[in-house]
Amino acid sequence: MKDIKTHFLKCPSSKSGLTLKEDELFSESTSYPIFNGVPLLYDDIEQEFLSWATKLNQFNQSEKIGIDHLKNLIQIEPDN
Repeated sequence: MKDIKTHFLKCPSSKSGLTLKEDELFSESTSYPIFNGVPLLYDDIEQEFLSWATKLNQFNQSEKIGIDHLKNLIQIEPDN
């Protein structure tokens, strides 16, 4: 975690500087987690997680529909 350059980062809500303590970034009023070495600097981290979970679920559903369609095409026997 020591390779994170905190002097380049600012808190999204207060625009104040961030300090690194115990593998987490802190501003005057908020803390931000670090995930696999990447700081998650979102105003509302829970909302972002929900948004990404929704997008991932929509992608998975879309892929499932596509796969099911391909499976149906494979089962159709050609007319000779």
